[in-house]
Amino acid sequence: MKQKLKKILTLLLVLFVQISFAQEKTVSGTVSDSSGPLPGVSVSIKGTSKGTETDFDGKYSIKAKVGEILIFRYLGYKSIEKKVDSATKIDLLMLEDASVLEEIVVTGVAGPTSKKKLAISISTVGEDLLEKVPATSAGSAIQGKVAGVTVVQPSGLPGSSPAITIRGATSLLGNQAPLIIVDGVFLASGNLADINTEDIKSFEILKGAAAASLYGSKAANGVIQILTKRGRGATSPKVTIRAEVGANTILRGFEVSNFHFYQTDANGDFLRDANGALIVDAVNGVNNAALIDNPFPQIFDNFGEVYDTGLFTTQSASVSGGSDNMNYYVSFQNQENQGIIRVGDLRYQRKSGKVNLDFKINDKISVSTSNSFSKADSRQPNVGSGGPLYVLQFTPPHIDLLGTNEEDGSPYDWDAFATAGWPTAETNPLYYINNYNYNEVRERLISNTTLTYEPTNWLKISASYGQDNLNFRANVFVDKTWLDDQQTTFINGFISNDWYNFRNENLQFDASTRHKLNELDINTRFQALQENQQFERTTISGAELVNTGINNIENVEQDQLNAEGSKTQEVAKSYAGILNLIYKDRYIFDGLYRYEEVSTYGPLARNQSFFRTAAAYRAGMDINANWLDELKFRVSYGTSGLRPPNVAQYEVVDVTNGNNTKETLGSPNLGASVSKEIEAGFDFNFLDRFRTTFTYSNTKNEDLVIAVPLPAAVGGFSAQYVNAASIESDVYEATFGVDLIKNENLNWNFNALFTKFKATITEFNRSDQQVGPSSAFLLTAGETYGSFYGNSFITSLDQLPDTENPDDYTIYKGLVVKNDGTNEAQLAVDENGTQIIEKIGNTTPDFNMSFNTTLSYKNFTLYALLDWQKGGDVYNQTKQWRFRELIDPSIVGETVGYASSVYAINQINDFFVEDASFIKLRELSLNYSVPNKFLENTGINGLSFGLVGRNLFIISDYSGVDPEVSDISDITSNNENDLTNYRFDSFGYPSVSTFSGVVTIKF
Repeated sequence: MKQKLKKILTLLLVLFVQISFAQEKTVSGTVSDSSGPLPGVSVSIKGTSKGTETDFDGKYSIKAKVGEILIFRYLGYKSIEKKVDSATKIDLLMLEDASVLEEIVVTGVAGPTSKKKLAISISTVGEDLLEKVPATSAGSAIQGKVAGVTVVQPSGLPGSSPAITIRGATSLLGNQAPLIIVDGVFLASGNLADINTEDIKSFEILKGAAAASLYGSKAANGVIQILTKRGRGATSPKVTIRAEVGANTILRGFEVSNFHFYQTDANGDFLRDANGALIVDAVNGVNNAALIDNPFPQIFDNFGEVYDTGLFTTQSASVSGGSDNMNYYVSFQNQENQGIIRVGDLRYQRKSGKVNLDFKINDKISVSTSNSFSKADSRQPNVGSGGPLYVLQFTPPHIDLLGTNEEDGSPYDWDAFATAGWPTAETNPLYYINNYNYNEVRERLISNTTLTYEPTNWLKISASYGQDNLNFRANVFVDKTWLDDQQTTFINGFISNDWYNFRNENLQFDASTRHKLNELDINTRFQALQENQQFERTTISGAELVNTGINNIENVEQDQLNAEGSKTQEVAKSYAGILNLIYKDRYIFDGLYRYEEVSTYGPLARNQSFFRTAAAYRAGMDINANWLDELKFRVSYGTSGLRPPNVAQYEVVDVTNGNNTKETLGSPNLGASVSKEIEAGFDFNFLDRFRTTFTYSNTKNEDLVIAVPLPAAVGGFSAQYVNAASIESDVYEATFGVDLIKNENLNWNFNALFTKFKATITEFNRSDQQVGPSSAFLLTAGETYGSFYGNSFITSLDQLPDTENPDDYTIYKGLVVKNDGTNEAQLAVDENGTQIIEKIGNTTPDFNMSFNTTLSYKNFTLYALLDWQKGGDVYNQTKQWRFRELIDPSIVGETVGYASSVYAINQINDFFVEDASFIKLRELSLNYSVPNKFLENTGINGLSFGLVGRNLFIISDYSGVDPEVSDISDITSNNENDLTNYRFDSFGYPSVSTFSGVVTIKF
């Protein structure tokens, strides 16, 4: 009887289980992470198309059968599988997955979106990559890490910020810089040296017009948003302390000729004429036939007296954590850099602080705030033409720059050139550096506060106020004891105080919705934005100091004081809407419309509209292949723009000493330039280790603002700003990544980026215009942007004018030169004997590539970044002027006539156009993390040591220090000098290499 009863019970149990498996039931629960409930988590039943998402409170509900498996997925977190049993409630905690944290973007989209579900081009650089080699400035942190983005560090000057362009040129006024946003704040100034890179969690880079269309007329150059670190809720405080000590050295040193062309005696000393002047060692009485081959009587290492190894240090500390209702991240950093100039009291120091707070008032209301403050104090020399680094290039090696002044015994004999009898009236560069005191202070507050209200699980409303407030003070002090009579402005002393304030405010309202209708995700966003940008500047200067040693403007003779100032304001308001549709997670549509009104537009053109439409198809989801991870095709078309200069709409009159001079006529119909871009590409990932992307874009930048000359009869005004030019660009971008090895102890990945672009001026409705350094770059319809023009030397006797006898010339080193012993090179002329001006180069490279790799073995991590530029030209004006002084090492043994004719009285010519191709080791680091077993009972949660190198070496045929150079000494009021496309080597602060050691401790 008992056995029968057991069999009956067993049959009933089996029957009950079968019924349970066959019957659906409702399973619900809450999904959280370490900071609390997690909205938007995908909850699906494995092997089916059934699924749902958690609401804003992290709650979900789904019908499932016992035995089925629920899959919980959320970008940036590890996926979790849970088997349905008899329980009806399943709560779980999701853990972050560091390998995919960068896959969610928030900039320019309807809401936080997986990169896999984007139809527009947005690139990210995540915290993991940034931490391998923390950059000295936020701008250089993305160098070589994003295809289509060009980053040029114009000089090695401590505290300088690199110039950034995205997808080449979009303007003819030289303003190629992207819009920079930090935690939602539009920066008033693009100087990213003020931002602590260790506070940065990620970069989001909007490269195309479609991606950037939400930002309208501020975004044709692209958009970069910097997102900083925040605390995590319900976690104990996490403290990180980092210290770095390193050295700066010049990337490649300068050389100078050790030979001259003057007569010497048997001891090698100079012979002089009756007036004490040096005597040219003429050949057959012809000075230009003199050979530059006589050794200087003595040699001093003058470059070595100026450039030396300089130390830099960085100390950082941060603490983060939170509770159920509050998160915090607080940091402080101190950075000091001596630079590579050993003369004078030169240095750079920046102190910065960061406070990010998040408060949860209740289940529906929260407040977040981001605040950073920095103060940078910089004492650096003048750079560019006329400065001490300029003079140093022309200092012959026999001049002793360390001698004392006979006038007062002070160091660095100011007239060392004259003392040595050298026929050049230049100031000893060491004296200039030591006695010209320049100090600038930048104080910056970047702050944003956001109030968020979530009344339902599908609606989110927020209001935010952000500001970037930058104060700049610069002081020039030359004491009354100044001896140099070549610099007449400074005789009897000079003081200048320059102050300006940039203030950018943005008040923003957002409302976003998220709905799911069967298999269709509907996401919307409406934005209203008010912008207010103000600039104010005051300068007071004067010569003739009353007392020695007092750096105060009141120490200037009152009748010597000069004062000037300016103030501008720009106001804009805009409204934008975004509609994002995702069907079955694979068919994606994105549309946007923005309407804006801007005060810098002319009074008859105060408003403008921008839009985008984009689509993508995740074809891989319809291909049944286990090896295929992702295959997505995308296409977009969108518009963005650039605003005209603030004063362009007004009549501008210069008032000097009570006299009026008309300059530009007002432009009532002036509007923004418009960038119209079509973009297509694909993403292809496979075998869980290979990643590839390709993007092509064609951009037409129309209605560019240029100054058009006016006839004299038009009211006496010389020009008027109008929308009258266009540029068309083609850009090719590709990336390839592979995880070569993936296992518990050894991981090795490799990534390659490729960029090729070309911009052509398609419309230029005015006479040809020469702009940029030395007015070398020509703007004209049909020309490739970045082309520079000048004279060319003839290379064939057939090119000689008909009036010349070919027998009087010969070919020497590829140039036609006179055969009268002078070897004077000949420039090309037309039939009238006028020198021909023609295209002699273009700065656009054939392509750029970057390669980075990370190799991790147990507790060791090796990282390297290599950059390769193929093609493009740079103009070496530094070398040209060394030819003027006849001390460049390349002219040893040449005639004076040859060197002087090639110098060509500083005319831009093809002799000094050089190939800018290079290979650079940008970054190299080796880190060792101490195993946790050695840290037990110490209170330390992490300890690592590292060696870091930046800009370590360069392979290039360029004869200067670095072909990645720009002339920053001649930025005009119209910002004509494009620092990324106008490559001009012109006496700047040389590029530096750095090598350092790092210790990081975590508690």
